[in-house]
Amino acid sequence: MTKKLWVPVKFFSLNSASLTVIAVAMKLPMDLTTPMSCEVDQVAKVGGLGFLCTMMSVSMLSLASLDNKSLFANVMGLSVFVITLIVDVGIQIQTQVIRRESVHPFVMSPLMAACIYMGMLLFFLVIFISSAATIPTLKKLVELKYQATLNDQIYKKTGY
Repeated sequence: MTKKLWVPVKFFSLNSASLTVIAVAMKLPMDLTTPMSCEVDQVAKVGGLGFLCTMMSVSMLSLASLDNKSLFANVMGLSVFVITLIVDVGIQIQTQVIRRESVHPFVMSPLMAACIYMGMLLFFLVIFISSAATIPTLKKLVELKYQATLNDQIYKKTGY
């Protein structure tokens, strides 16, 4: 008769395996040594940041299904990874590995796209950390309210 009180996460979850896969996929944007002067290379480098933004937003729902210890560990691992990535992209912008101008006149420059993605990553990171801080307490409160409602329903049906 008990039901899960959160959205089930079947495809994306935040755990050590998914963090490892994301870190491997982010090798291209974090590569500091390759100049990548071609337009396609610049799009691939900046597009990796968009991939991480998407992965963070999709895996946000999985936070409620984690226990307290794994929630803390996974959010800390993700925080270290995102902060490292933002520092690396900042270094690439300063050393002009990420170009400031676009080859095409109507296309956003890689620099502007990288700055937008870095802002989004910081925004998602703040949401992740604040959610991780409040989820254990909220989960406990929702569970207590659910049990109280369930007990009231049983009492009304049986009279005991």
